[in-house]
Amino acid sequence: MNTPKIIHGVIASVDSKNYSFVVISEDGKQTTVDVENTTKTSSHTKTSGIVKAGFSKISDRQNTIVVGFTDIKNKDRIIASRILLFPDILPNPLIKIPDSLITSNTEDPVIPSTGSGKKLTPIR
Repeated sequence: MNTPKIIHGVIASVDSKNYSFVVISEDGKQTTVDVENTTKTSSHTKTSGIVKAGFSKISDRQNTIVVGFTDIKNKDRIIASRILLFPDILPNPLIKIPDSLITSNTEDPVIPSTGSGKKLTPIR
């Protein structure tokens, strides 16, 4: 019988093309989590409680708990059956994310607005 694995940690990087992400636990172990069509993903916030979430809600530096089974082809990967995200809780400061996993954000930075429709220009 295959026993489910429970991983608690911080999401280090997200691979949107392959529907997977890397979780780093407090002991420094990195685990790649595959998200399948059958994976149930939820998010917990103070205001909303537990709500259903999709893959698009998974982002870097979120605390998470993953329950899943080891991939038969790759022992370093988990096929998730349940994912619980905690976007309101700051990442554990004891968990260090290696520079090699930090993805650079290629999107334009968010420019704050004054509320009148005019964008503020940052001073450089």
